[in-house]
Amino acid sequence: MKKVVLLTGASSGIGAATAQALAAAGYRVFGGARRPDAVTAPENVELLELDVCKPEQVRVP
Repeated sequence: MKKVVLLTGASSGIGAATAQALAAAGYRVFGGARRPDAVTAPENVELLELDVCKPEQVRVP
């Protein structure tokens, strides 16, 4: 079974590089992006809409 990672800020820069490195290492990677439809996902990374500044998208248990 693959380990799973949820990474915020995965659409560009360090976040995208980290997501790609984790995917290459065998992790299943879900990456948060404010506008996932506007960017190309890193290879083997599933982008999800996530804006941590929007309260309706963030739930604290």
